[in-house]
Amino acid sequence: MFILLITLSGCASSDTGFQGEPQTYKPITGSVELSQSILLKTGVAVELELLELSNIESQPALIAKQIIKNPKRLPIQFSLRFDSDDILSYNRYVVRMRTYEGETLIFRGVDDIPVLTQDNPDTVSIRSQSVN
Repeated sequence: MFILLITLSGCASSDTGFQGEPQTYKPITGSVELSQSILLKTGVAVELELLELSNIESQPALIAKQIIKNPKRLPIQFSLRFDSDDILSYNRYVVRMRTYEGETLIFRGVDDIPVLTQDNPDTVSIRSQSVN
């Protein structure tokens, strides 16, 4: 089993929460640690998504997405940019990571990591595992 870590830095764009106070959110930035062997493969893509989880009964809403193709060095740096107006302080947001070789999923996060709202930290690590 392979394990990798992703470190994210999310900071607080603008929104008005229940209290009427404006909030500021900056892009979520971070790095992805993968096995050195991933750099030798062709057709590798690391996919990062910022998702809104406002309704348990519906699919998560995609807020932002970045795909890093054929990474050349580790750790892999990323930045998820989004429209500040899409972020509401009372909703839940997570970052999801998946790594593909061609069309085949080879790594995924063990958990989706909460970010941006509800006192979630600015820096998080995502434990990931091989799906093989």
